[in-house]
Amino acid sequence: MNEKDSIRVDTAKLDELMNLMAELVIAKSRILDTLRKYNIKEVDESLSQLSRITLDLQNVVMKVRMVNVETVFSKFPRIMRDLEKQSGKEIDFIMQGTETELDRTVSEEISEPILELLNFSIQDLEDPNERITKGKNKKCSIRLSAKYEGNGVVISIQSDGRGVIPQEISGPRQKIENLKGSLSTESQKGSWMRFNIRLPLTLSIMRALLVNIGKYVYAVPIENINTTQKLVKGDIKFVQDREVFMLRGEVIPIVRPHKIFGEEDSGYDENKNIVIVKFGDKKYGIIVDVLLGQDDIVIKPLGKLLSDVDTFNGGAILGDGSIALILDLGALS
Repeated sequence: MNEKDSIRVDTAKLDELMNLMAELVIAKSRILDTLRKYNIKEVDESLSQLSRITLDLQNVVMKVRMVNVETVFSKFPRIMRDLEKQSGKEIDFIMQGTETELDRTVSEEISEPILELLNFSIQDLEDPNERITKGKNKKCSIRLSAKYEGNGVVISIQSDGRGVIPQEISGPRQKIENLKGSLSTESQKGSWMRFNIRLPLTLSIMRALLVNIGKYVYAVPIENINTTQKLVKGDIKFVQDREVFMLRGEVIPIVRPHKIFGEEDSGYDENKNIVIVKFGDKKYGIIVDVLLGQDDIVIKPLGKLLSDVDTFNGGAILGDGSIALILDLGALS
């Protein structure tokens, strides 16, 4: 695209456009809820067209807000050269996937946790003499990459050092989770380690599965759902005093949010449902009463009064005007 084909847009105007898009999504949900309540089918075709237009408009608005991850990555080569000199280690710093796009808001906030993780990666690298003794290349390697995965973006930082994951990654993890993302780690001792940052494409609108837990409605992000299943007698078993669910030979730990939220629980699992979710490198099953179906929801902050509640990522206004709380899958596990 040449300069004549592009214009500069104030970020505040993009935020306003996103807010209007969010209001449109809420209005569409209200119309759908009303039509379901009164079993009105005569407008099915028009409503389907409205849903398609809304989805197309949502995609366009999201694309307008996107920026290349290169805007984030471009500062790191110089920083890495300075850190290389300070550490006394020779580092081959490689960047990949710079054409991957992120939401503008995410791109403005993600630099700091990436830098912290790069510092941890450098600390894990051996000194030149130690690498030679181990039969490794004297020159170390750190690879910073980005790629699309599902409905989000994964930014990875991989280094070829000792492969010892540091204990003090809670700082960057919290900053990433504040962006509705997650941080997971992988390593092979003596060989390599990798940080994986998973980020949503947009912070304002997402597809969710609505569920009943007790008398309230909660939202589970669709991108984290592996499968759902109706429970029958004997599905829940105990392994080492912990409740688990067997899924095609895989042992899945169970979470009962009724207990966490103080909701009334019948105690009988028959006719309840299990939602298998994957968050970072964890997989577990959430016991819920009713699956209400999927919907596009607009994420709203919970406000200062609930800012210290770590089991929810926000709230959403549903079609009937009620509120659904969005489960923080990292906190539940």
